[in-house]
Amino acid sequence: MNTYAHFFTLWKRFAPSADRDDRLLWVARQLGRALESMKELREDDIALLVNELKRELRGGSNATTATPEQLWKIRLIEQWLQWASTPERLFGFLRSKFKGEGNPAKLTARQAWRAIEALFHVAAGGFKGAEKTAEVKRIKELLKTWRTETQPRINTDEQGSEPAIGVHPCASVVPKELPV
Repeated sequence: MNTYAHFFTLWKRFAPSADRDDRLLWVARQLGRALESMKELREDDIALLVNELKRELRGGSNATTATPEQLWKIRLIEQWLQWASTPERLFGFLRSKFKGEGNPAKLTARQAWRAIEALFHVAAGGFKGAEKTAEVKRIKELLKTWRTETQPRINTDEQGSEPAIGVHPCASVVPKELPV
């Protein structure tokens, strides 16, 4: 199997909800250098990444914990769902998905990606089929814009129903209302 094809096959299993930026961030963390595109990878880089994905998918005892970015995204979706004032909601949701583990900080990286995907689907609420897919995509697009914010911002629709959203933990300002 072509090494790029093998990587992307494994990646889809590892992080089904991840977008291009998430993938490039994960690759950069593994290789210790930033990338603009997957085309910059050498064959030995791909081989290393494929081996790491295989290890992660096996879920061995040395599976890495959730990254700060994953935890931030979980907390951001928690804000979107307006669950932040009742942390038991998120803990109960995670316990039901991951056999008793409700603390996001104790999830593995793989579990965190799955939690993010599941939370996106909860956020998409009452939609079904193609409409649900479109709503999940819309929410992901909104989160991309929030990811790069350097100041807290409140986003509202015409009825003012979307919750206040914080900033990325790597930003210079972290609002009090966003748990890190």
